[in-house]
Amino acid sequence: MTIQIKLRRDTAANWTSTNPILALGEPGIETNTTKVKYGDGTTAWVDLAYSSGSIGQQGIQGVKGDTGDQGIQGIQGVKGDTGEQGIQGIQGPKGDKGDTGDQGIQGIQGETGPAGIPGDQGIQGETGSAGIQGIQGVKGDTGEQGIQGIQGIQGIQGETGTAGATGEQGIQGIQGVKGDTGEQGIQGVKGDTGEGVPTGGTANQVLAKIDGTDYNTQWVNATTGSADVKYEFVSSDFFANAVKTYVVDTSSASVTVTLPATPANGDWVKMYDGEMTFSTNNLIVDGNGNNVRSVNFAAGGIMTYNSPASIVTISQMAIAPIGSLPLTFYWNGSVWTSAS
Repeated sequence: MTIQIKLRRDTAANWTSTNPILALGEPGIETNTTKVKYGDGTTAWVDLAYSSGSIGQQGIQGVKGDTGDQGIQGIQGVKGDTGEQGIQGIQGPKGDKGDTGDQGIQGIQGETGPAGIPGDQGIQGETGSAGIQGIQGVKGDTGEQGIQGIQGIQGIQGETGTAGATGEQGIQGIQGVKGDTGEQGIQGVKGDTGEGVPTGGTANQVLAKIDGTDYNTQWVNATTGSADVKYEFVSSDFFANAVKTYVVDTSSASVTVTLPATPANGDWVKMYDGEMTFSTNNLIVDGNGNNVRSVNFAAGGIMTYNSPASIVTISQMAIAPIGSLPLTFYWNGSVWTSAS
C-alpha cells in the first residue's frame, strides 16, 4: 500500500488573507513562490519569517500508515466555474406529425376602402308663387293728456347747523429767498454828540463811568483775561454765550451771530455796533432752532417789532441812533426778543 504525505500549502495572497497560526514545527508552503514558513504555535502567518534556503527534493514516499479516524467535514468550497458547453449531438430521426393545433385568433379588420364618386345632382324644382299680403289695420286715436298734479307745499327751512371746529393751523410756508441788498442810502448828517459820550477814543475802546455823576464817562481800553469781563471783540461769524456782551465789527463784511440753542429763562446776549457799520454790512442773528423777534427804530424814534423768525437781519433801522447803545436779546422762554 502506497502512503502519500502532503504538506499544508496555498498561494501567498491566500496565506496573507486567512493569516492562520501554524502549529509548532508545522510547515506552510506558498505554491506560487516556493517559500516556506514554520509555525511556532503562537505567531500568525504574516508575522512569521520565511525559512532560509529553497525546498529540497521530495523524499521517498514512506509506507502508508493506518487509516486515521475521519476528520470533521471541512467547509464546502466555493462552487467552481461552469464548464464549457459540450458539442451538440447528432440530430435524431424526425418524429411523427403532431395533432393539428387550435385555430388562430381572427386577424384585425382592414381599413375601409375609399368612397365611390358621388352621383349627379337632380334638377331643382320651380319656386312657388308668393301669397297675397293682407290689408294694414287702421291706426288708433291718440289718448288725451292727463291733468298735471297740484304742486306740493314747500317745506319749512331747517335751522342753521352749528359751525364746525376750526381746523388746525397749516404748516408754515418755506421762507422766501432773501432779496438783493438795496443800494446804500446817502449818509446822513452827523448828529450832535450825545450826553455821556465824550469825543475821541480809539478802535476797541469802551466807555467807563468816572464817578456817580450822570453822563460822566470816558473812553478806556478794554481789559481782557479777567473773570469779571463779560464782553468780547469779534469781526467774523461766532457762537454767542449767554449773559455775555460782544462788540461786533462789521467794517469788512457782515457777521452772523448764532444764539445759544438751549437758553434758560432770563438769559441774555448783548451786542454793540463796534464800528457803526451795521447799516453797510449787516449783523445777522441766527436763533439756532429758536425764533428771534427784533426791534426796529423808525423815523421820529418810533420803535416797532418784527414778526418772530428763525433768522433776522440787524441794520441801521434796527439799532438806536447812538451807536454806543447796546442791542440786547432776552430769552422769555419761547422766543429771543431784542431791546435797546
